[in-house]
Amino acid sequence: MNEADKLLRIKQVAELLGVSTRTVYRRIWAEELPAVKIGGLYYIRQADLEESISSSPDPVEVVSPKIVKCGSCLRILRDADKIAQRCNHAGCLEVICTDCLSRGKKQCRAHQSLTESVSLRKQADQQGPVRIRASQARLRELNYLNRLRTRIRQIESLAHPRTGMLLSIPDWEAILKSGDERAEVLRLKGKVMLDSRETGEQPLNAWLQYHYKPGKGEAGSPLIVEIRVLSRLDVMVSDGLDTYPLDEQDLEDALIHVSEAMPMDGSFKLLVLASPTGWKKEAQEIIVGSEKQSSFTHDDLLVYLYDMQTNELIYPLKDIRSVQYAELFNPALLTEEAVDAEEEIENLMLEKGHSSLTLSNAVKELPFSELAIKETFRRMAKTGKYRLVELDDIGLAIQKI
Repeated sequence: MNEADKLLRIKQVAELLGVSTRTVYRRIWAEELPAVKIGGLYYIRQADLEESISSSPDPVEVVSPKIVKCGSCLRILRDADKIAQRCNHAGCLEVICTDCLSRGKKQCRAHQSLTESVSLRKQADQQGPVRIRASQARLRELNYLNRLRTRIRQIESLAHPRTGMLLSIPDWEAILKSGDERAEVLRLKGKVMLDSRETGEQPLNAWLQYHYKPGKGEAGSPLIVEIRVLSRLDVMVSDGLDTYPLDEQDLEDALIHVSEAMPMDGSFKLLVLASPTGWKKEAQEIIVGSEKQSSFTHDDLLVYLYDMQTNELIYPLKDIRSVQYAELFNPALLTEEAVDAEEEIENLMLEKGHSSLTLSNAVKELPFSELAIKETFRRMAKTGKYRLVELDDIGLAIQKI
């Protein structure tokens, strides 16, 4: 192999250009830098890199800045004018924003006293355009995954996005894997275990992955359908809430992680990234495109965003394939969700040894919306085995006859 045909990894290209790996990925996704994919990883030919450098009017790009966060309030600082000073603890390199300094905060969280940290968290509650508690984020996480799981179970046939071949999947649950990032939550909390109360009050960035593989002797290529819920776990753990939608840096980090984790079996992946706090406009534009940039493209990946603040599925409407598969990631209808909720309600009553269940307790204990549980109560009452009761002190409840 001559020098021109030499294959370079992403990290090597980033070092040669003096840019971040994120910038290299951006160029590949924007089709500004030719790349080949081998074993799930991107490589760039030496000749293609040299041609890209020579043809660029500004061959040496400024390194993309690392995310800068205030060490006190943890907000991302995109404007250098917002940086007031370094933490005044000896040897600490964390920065302090102008807003925190104006409130007398001169140290990062690691070097603040307990009293200062508690005070800061109370002030931070009012910042930002949204206010989602950790327990709310966890409930939204469970609810969305459960609703999509219900939706996907009802699909009998699906055309492969790459080949168009019709796939018949009689049992989606048989090809399902699930997981979360509770190990990261443990690290952030400085603990070695989580009890059921904590996992119910803390988002875990849970995910579902359906991996279809053709059987022996069958033609076709594998297909992955993946649903991931993303919260800023560091903020949720430290503050117990988040007041900002996920931004373009959060999205790019997720896309890089997903790209590098693609299996080596030639799979195509349909992916939705859902955020309990919503998505900023700049993040949405990475996926749908704008006047300044084209929409995100990837040979082996079709990406959707789901905004839990607005209940909106975000994807490029001008991309026919994205439009065709969008229905897959719209949550189950209320009546469909009620079918699953009925079984869970009956199991909960059996577990607690009760013949009745209040709406408020069902909402608290189960990963379903209040509307879905009300609909389920009505469906159960119509069977004649249960009746609806409503009292001033307990509200709406279902009671076994």
